[in-house]
Parts: sequence; C-alpha cells; structure tokens
Amino acid sequence: GQAKVERDNHDLNKEKIKLESSERRKTILEAVSSVGNMIGTGIDALISNKEKIYGAATTVFFIAGGYYVAKHGTVMSARFLEARLGKPTLVRETSRANYKDTLRHPIAAAVRKWQGRNDADALKGVVTARP
Repeated sequence: GQAKVERDNHDLNKEKIKLESSERRKTILEAVSSVGNMIGTGIDALISNKEKIYGAATTVFFIAGGYYVAKHGTVMSARFLEARLGKPTLVRETSRANYKDTLRHPIAAAVRKWQGRNDADALKGVVTARP
C-alpha cells in the first residue's frame, strides 16, 4: 500500500524538489548580485573622491609599515637580548669596557686607561701545554 502511494507521489515530490532548488538558486544569485552591486558602489565612491583615495593609501601604508616594524623589531630585540644575555660570564667580565662601564666605574676606567695594555702579558699565567 505504501509503495503505491510513494509511486503516485513521486512526481509530486520531484516537482517539489525542483521548485525548492530553483528558489535556492534564485536566492543565491540575488545575494551575489547584491554583494557585487554594494562592492561596485563602494569602489565607485572611493575612486570618485581623492581624499578617500589618499586616506586609503595612507592607511595601507601605515598598516604595512606597522607590520614590518613589529616583525623586524621583534627579531632585532630578540637578537640583542640573546647577544647580551647569551654571553658566558667570563666573556662578559673580560670583554672590552664601553662608555657605560666608564660612567659606572670612572675610577677603575681611569686606572685602566693610564696603565694601558701590555700585549706581552696577555697570556701570562695561561697554561698552553702540559710540562
């Protein structure tokens, strides 16, 4: 009994599916057309006004510049910190003095300056080979 009813309603179900798909297709096409019209109107308004063009170009420039500065600034900061914090203690203690050390310890810097460097004593006390 139910199979006979389904065969009788088959044409009706088929027409119903065609109608629903047709409506869905129309709705999608209208949505695409509406979006296209809105984008076209917006671009037309942007192109017709020079102030808006300059504003858009400036905005794009600053966004790109901000991205570049953030990206490369982070990399440079990381390298700087790695270079400063990554040095072994002995290297930090024996490395050449800079202006910050001169300002922090002016007397020690003056003594080092007046004593000068003696290259002959550079390896004094360093064992280079076993006796």
